[in-house]
Amino acid sequence: MRRGITGFLLVLCLFVTAPVYAAGWVLYDDFKSGVIDPFKWIGQEIGDVGRESARIITSQKLKLVERGYGNTDSDAGLPTVKTMLYFTNPQNIRGVKATVKLVDLEVIGCDNNTSPVQIFSRLMGYFFNTGPQVPDSVANDVFALIGIRRGSESLDPEDTARVEVRVKHCLDDACRLMNTLFTEDLGTIKKGQQAVLSMEWDNTHHRFIFRRDLQKAVVFVYDPQVYPDALVSTYAGKRLDAYIEVPNCTSLPRPTGYINVLFDNVYIKTLSP
Repeated sequence: MRRGITGFLLVLCLFVTAPVYAAGWVLYDDFKSGVIDPFKWIGQEIGDVGRESARIITSQKLKLVERGYGNTDSDAGLPTVKTMLYFTNPQNIRGVKATVKLVDLEVIGCDNNTSPVQIFSRLMGYFFNTGPQVPDSVANDVFALIGIRRGSESLDPEDTARVEVRVKHCLDDACRLMNTLFTEDLGTIKKGQQAVLSMEWDNTHHRFIFRRDLQKAVVFVYDPQVYPDALVSTYAGKRLDAYIEVPNCTSLPRPTGYINVLFDNVYIKTLSP
């Protein structure tokens, strides 16, 4: 995986208190029905190292839980496991906002494997394709995310994670290779705390806007000559998820990743007709 900020990008990081986007958020789901609405959501799990997984409405909030363990027959490799909830009609969504509460977390790393355990809970979406567009391939799709992350390499207190944002550019058919175009740390979040997180693709001004708690915003502006954004993404998926990376390890303790989060008051913005 190639990382780092690619050249020829115009990157603008603004921490502001005044709004940097127009009104237009519409409530998508407040989960008050008590069940996951099949007209709004599609669920999925991927990965074979998970042992505990939950995707359920509890106390009128969406609960996502994932616990995974590294395999014990090798000190190489980084298996993943995730539980996801997809928007049923994502093509026209250009922004997602939700209240996210970190209920619990755990990371136990491996001394024999250089890859850290990482736990995530994210608002994530694919937004445009830079071309050339390849049928049945996500190559050249651009996706963005905002969410909670902790790695086993973290020096933060054990009850603490980070709110982070990413913008990435897929380089192959399955997006196993990608360039990280932008990354930003929006500060810590402790177990039991919640934050209102949002991300928005402002295609008119060729930028992504990320926000935490309606007070702190970071804006990533890209050059459309380098990253053309006129084509819709090949893969239009937008989702909420709980995602874990756990390295394989022959030593004890066994690498473990666990995250338990609650989502509430999901809002969306849509593209203009």
